[in-house]
Amino acid sequence: MARPRKARGELVARIDGERTRRQALRDAAVELISRRGYRGTTLKDIASELGITEPALYYYFSSKEELLFSIYLETLTLALETVRAIRYGPGSPEEKLRTVIDAFTRLVVENKMFIIFFREKDELSPENWQRITRGERDFVDTIGDIVAEGVQVGVFKDLPARVIAFAILGMAAWVDRWYRANGPLSLDQVVEVFSELVIGGIRAGHPPSHVQRE
Repeated sequence: MARPRKARGELVARIDGERTRRQALRDAAVELISRRGYRGTTLKDIASELGITEPALYYYFSSKEELLFSIYLETLTLALETVRAIRYGPGSPEEKLRTVIDAFTRLVVENKMFIIFFREKDELSPENWQRITRGERDFVDTIGDIVAEGVQVGVFKDLPARVIAFAILGMAAWVDRWYRANGPLSLDQVVEVFSELVIGGIRAGHPPSHVQRE
């Protein structure tokens, strides 16, 4: 028997409300954990941030580790969707790689989730650690595909694509530790330096020596 229209509307509203509250809890957790660290933040702290009780929080997340994992999933999804859209979008390999460096660096600087992502992975359960690691490999492989495409068409040197991808990941992973919006360099300038370091170093010209391709 079909559910009455009013009842369906109430169910949708309740589900939307629960999603909104889960997101609010996740946002509060990101704010606190990015400042205090995972071990320095309790579920009571997160609940208090939203004016709810700790037992009420357990309705949405069964444990602090589950909440942390949900932050990791959201962060990884954002990163993967960003680089995949660039990988399969228009542009030359050099344009795509420059766009990846720009977009990913800005994601890291502008989203506190990435502070947690790069610092708290060892707090995940072994199973969730493996799931995130698989996603990280997909991320690296997607960037590596852009590099490999550039090698294939002759615009990049014949260097190991995954090494280049890991180098980009490493640069961006550390930027939040030293970049300051009121510092001597703008974010645009930082992105330009990163792009020149990578693309200038792998742009085809003189063949590299003593480096074997994967």
